Amino acid sequence: MDTATNGDSRPLERTVVDLFDEWAARDPDRVAVEWKNEQLTYGQLRNASLHVSQELLAAGVKPRSRVPVLTQMSLEMLPAVIGVLRVGACYIPMDVVAWSRGRIESALSDLSSSVALFTSHCPGLELSSYVDHVVEFRSSWLLSHVTEGLETLCKRLDQIRQGFQYNDLAWIVFTSGTTGKPKGVMVYHRGICSVAMVRLNDNLDVVTAEKGLRGLLAYSIAFDGCAGVVWLNLTKGGTLVMASPSNFPQVSTTCEVLSMTPSMLAVMDPSGDYDMVRDNGYNQLELKPGKDPPFGELIPNVEVVLVDENLQECSYGEVMITGPGLAADYYKNPEFTAQQFIEWNGKRFYRTGFLVNLDTEVEPALASFKPVRVAVAFKWRERLVGCIQPANVNIEELRQFMKERYDPFIIPDIIVALDSFPLRPNGKTDRGALKEQLDQGETEEEEVSFEGETKTASAYDVLRMAFSQVLHVPVQQLNEISAFTKNGGNSLTALKLTNLLNKKGFSVSVVDVLKLDTIGQLQDVLKRSTPSNDKGSDKEPEFGFCDIPVTPVQRLFLNRSLEYPKFCALIGTTRYVGEASKTPTASEIRDACFKVWSAHSIFRTRFDLDKFTLSDLGILNIDWHDVVVEQDNFEAACAAAEERAWSSLENLKPSDTEVPYCDMTCVSVPGRRASALISRTHHVLVDVFSSAILPADVERALAGEDIVSRPRFQDFARFMQKYTREKLARATDTFSKMIQPLHKDAVLKLPRPLTLPSKQAFDLVRFKAPTSISRAKLNAAVHRLGIANRTMAYAAWPLFLAKVTGWNQLGFSISLSGRTIPWPEVESVVGPLLSRVPFSTPVPSSGRVQEWLAEVHKATLDTLEFDGLSHALPDSIMADPHQNATIVLCFLDVPQPSANWTYSEKQRHNYLLNWSIFQEGHEVTNVLEVQSSGVDMEWAEEMKGVPGDLLNALVDSTENTLIESLLY
Repeated sequence: MDTATNGDSRPLERTVVDLFDEWAARDPDRVAVEWKNEQLTYGQLRNASLHVSQELLAAGVKPRSRVPVLTQMSLEMLPAVIGVLRVGACYIPMDVVAWSRGRIESALSDLSSSVALFTSHCPGLELSSYVDHVVEFRSSWLLSHVTEGLETLCKRLDQIRQGFQYNDLAWIVFTSGTTGKPKGVMVYHRGICSVAMVRLNDNLDVVTAEKGLRGLLAYSIAFDGCAGVVWLNLTKGGTLVMASPSNFPQVSTTCEVLSMTPSMLAVMDPSGDYDMVRDNGYNQLELKPGKDPPFGELIPNVEVVLVDENLQECSYGEVMITGPGLAADYYKNPEFTAQQFIEWNGKRFYRTGFLVNLDTEVEPALASFKPVRVAVAFKWRERLVGCIQPANVNIEELRQFMKERYDPFIIPDIIVALDSFPLRPNGKTDRGALKEQLDQGETEEEEVSFEGETKTASAYDVLRMAFSQVLHVPVQQLNEISAFTKNGGNSLTALKLTNLLNKKGFSVSVVDVLKLDTIGQLQDVLKRSTPSNDKGSDKEPEFGFCDIPVTPVQRLFLNRSLEYPKFCALIGTTRYVGEASKTPTASEIRDACFKVWSAHSIFRTRFDLDKFTLSDLGILNIDWHDVVVEQDNFEAACAAAEERAWSSLENLKPSDTEVPYCDMTCVSVPGRRASALISRTHHVLVDVFSSAILPADVERALAGEDIVSRPRFQDFARFMQKYTREKLARATDTFSKMIQPLHKDAVLKLPRPLTLPSKQAFDLVRFKAPTSISRAKLNAAVHRLGIANRTMAYAAWPLFLAKVTGWNQLGFSISLSGRTIPWPEVESVVGPLLSRVPFSTPVPSSGRVQEWLAEVHKATLDTLEFDGLSHALPDSIMADPHQNATIVLCFLDVPQPSANWTYSEKQRHNYLLNWSIFQEGHEVTNVLEVQSSGVDMEWAEEMKGVPGDLLNALVDSTENTLIESLLY
């Protein structure tokens, strides 16, 4: 039953109950609380709390126990809370009116307390099923003294008080759960006492002490703001005037001090400019540094800093706060505690997750538009949403107003105007309910548009609804000029859009979506078709498929592995980095992997190396090895397993290509202390996108979920036969024209090494160079310009080549994921879909950057139209030396891995330079991989950061930025 005290046995000097008792002794007849015209004095409140303490002690409550208090706004509420605190226990407030029975039952189950106290019943709740003893508050306690055993009780309470420790908890308050499962925030005695003792307003404190000013209490007891109001009043001799959500506007007229949320204040004075606001009581998540009153001052000993993603102080970033009122931990949630409470510059800080700017923030920026009365902002589905009142605000005028005055990251992606906001019991805007309204509105619109009106709806209406569903933008905000890319669309969301339209009976290609971009242009090419779930043609039975021609990229890998076996191996390392106590064992990982691999048909495949066909092997193709080591040897064992994976490539036989190798080595430490999986897989089976799909399935399997059969690669291969026949001629023409302008001498020549490096298991040198770009910053730039993330990468690389060679146009290769191929389930099929594609674009040094980016984007879309086909092109194109010396791999659209796992991969290749860009956390990172046998390493070391610097410059470019300023 002991709540964490972190081993600190220092005595606790003062508590809020001590301060309250001083007032009860000093002026026992002063009114402490009022509810529905009934009152309790300080003396009566103290006596009632002693009754509660006596009953709790009799029920076996001990110091540092956890006591749920089921109550509601009433005179009984406060003596119940004070009575729990007197016996050294911490209380857990549960509002039987505001909380559902299910939420109360969930909290009770989580707490596992032995004693619960209630002042009000929760209908249908069997409280005795969750605790051993139930204490019911008796109304007679409100107006009576403790008559039996008072002296003994007081002595015992004095002894308990002397044992209070520095890190004892006062209460645990469960959050509303709008972002997931409610979290229990554990609050120290010393924290609330130090806050209660602060003199926020000298005049107010003096008047309260002399006359007992009346302060409004309209918050639910389960809201953390309630405790602040209670103790700031009862420790200073004030009178708490209780009110319900329905009558607080009337009750507040009898009070001198009002504590309200902005939403409550808006109800009080809908047209108000809030001239009467004197002090702002923002909580820890809402403190606004650098503002003058009335927008808040920091109380003494509270420190607020803004930090960037690297925890460096900045002018725009995440709010971190420290001070005497900082909470302890999150109840039974050490992982989340470790994320939110960190040591920074020698102090314990709370990471709020709240992004602000020292001068401008989203909500004040919205509210600065005169017609806006109230504004709230929050994140919904990775988009910044602003909700405003009233509903008749002109959103387009608001957007234009903000564009003229604020930075782009301040302007919400979505703005919704409403007549009113839903409120929580504490009077705050219910952001969770607003998100539910957005979800519900989206669902209702989908049902109406797609289910009820599909047959008669216009192309315009169908596209609006499809845009809304895929991009999570309210349909009311979409019109003919609404652009797919500027609303956050990319190649993957374009694929989702085309698949959605296909299922509803409409046809349009991914490339058309990205090229035409706006609803107005797309409605002219949207075609009505027969809804189809076809995954190819003449779909084979689940098992026993045979003699299906391999895809073009599989044919490449099979040929290459027969000639150069090492160049088709993917060596990956997957590590568990989640909560230590949940580290999966080797057997759990093995069972999950076998379950997942069995669901993907590619791992039951045999290849005919003469006919270049694939067929059913009949069994699962996976070799498993377990390595169990002590903790001190874990890293060395992982490195050794990776080295063995590379060394084993020296002994490959043709049969290892006919039935491609798929080897897994699980390295683990007994007792769930560490686990990693080193994989050696033939490239003819998987690609980097597959390496994102498989771990996600493994995590589901580890969680006990069923893994159903996934899309079958043989169906995709059959589709590719027809797709290749239809598109190959146009693809050949497009790529021939792309490389035609290249000068015959424009072949990349880099400084060669003076001495060849020694032969190693893995002889490519990797230079990792983090950029200064966050993913959010990159997204904002490409949305503003109406281009794709990959376009930025495909522009940065020719700039780099021009910078190091002097040529204004050099060819290079890019890698396409294959996930824009127009096959309905391409997004989730496991197999090698990626392809190498020739690419070239001139670099006009005298041109403007943003105009040039539009041209690069057009070339990018031209290549995407033939995703998956390049390896069927003639050798005259694919073997052209102008474009096969370097390659760019943009992985920004690959699904992000679970936070519980990390994955790294190595692969041999014969490019002189391989530049990859990917997301790591919230940042954009790039790696320059160099062939050490063909490039001088001193030159490579000097050049490693240049491509990333050019990418930064492109993101930061303005309308007037010239290309030559980036080159010289």
